[in-house]
Amino acid sequence: MKEVNAAAMNHCLDEVPNLPALNISYDGRVEWNPTKSMDATIHQFRSAVLSANVRIIKQILKDLHNLAPGQIERLIALLINRTSVEPTKEALMTAICIGSRPLVEFILSLFMEYPGEERNEV
Repeated sequence: MKEVNAAAMNHCLDEVPNLPALNISYDGRVEWNPTKSMDATIHQFRSAVLSANVRIIKQILKDLHNLAPGQIERLIALLINRTSVEPTKEALMTAICIGSRPLVEFILSLFMEYPGEERNEV
């Protein structure tokens, strides 16, 4: 039985493409409204979160186009909870799992009050 599994594994390994040689990578879903400046929007998002302006936060999240309404509501709850860094870490992990690079960048801007915490475990 072990010989069959080893042979099957070797066969699978022979078919794995050499990704660095293909020069491809995954950058997440880079969906963005090109009429807005990324820096200005990140600043607007950060200001809205710090002032708990749910209306502005919701509009920015809707502009990303790849978030479901349930995801938006969950993210808003995490983002406006500034009692500790933990809700912001959870929001960051959620953004990473969703695969939205702009959202990850937005949430990373919220760690200015918690230097280095974006690298610590959740």
